[in-house]
Amino acid sequence: PVQPINPSVEVTVPVSGNENTVHVEASVSGTTATVDTVDMSHLHEVIGDHVETGTVSIDFSHLNSSHSEEATGTEIAHIDTVKIPAETIKKIAEAVADPENDAESLEIVLSDGASIEFDAAALAEKVSQANGADITISIKQATVVDEVLTSAQKQTVGSRVAFDISVTSGGTHISDMGGKIIIHAPYELAEGETAEGIVVYYVDDAGNR
Repeated sequence: PVQPINPSVEVTVPVSGNENTVHVEASVSGTTATVDTVDMSHLHEVIGDHVETGTVSIDFSHLNSSHSEEATGTEIAHIDTVKIPAETIKKIAEAVADPENDAESLEIVLSDGASIEFDAAALAEKVSQANGADITISIKQATVVDEVLTSAQKQTVGSRVAFDISVTSGGTHISDMGGKIIIHAPYELAEGETAEGIVVYYVDDAGNR
């Protein structure tokens, strides 16, 4: 049989709070990782009633090419997209919303250090809008997504660093977050720049900042 160009590779990723960590299996194809069904009884060790977890983190940052090749025998491109089963999101959302534990948010960390964090309200909204469909989260740098930028956006962005951030469910974009999300993205200061002087803009399809 003909082998696929990007065969799926099984990997292990940590799901952790500030005290405990469990591991779940995921499959990687290209730059997309798909989380398999999480054993919620094990996840309870991280988000249980008496564990001060704060943020529940699903972390793909260790899957850089050198480490992934050593661990799996196959070089894995950096992960910029993660698919999570709707049932897993629902269970984590319920745990975060439970007043009897200290879990406050869910964070997805990608392999280049970029991450997205959803608070309890945003998680609940994701569950509501997903309606049983898996959720896909993507943070791609402009060098990867140039083809999806409009000409007006390209003109506005110019040589600056840009990210295409997307949350979808069943292929439908979720634009109403319903709560607070925090985005972390890698950025190296250019000569003469200071961290205090950095401004972040949202650029719409017409190129407006």
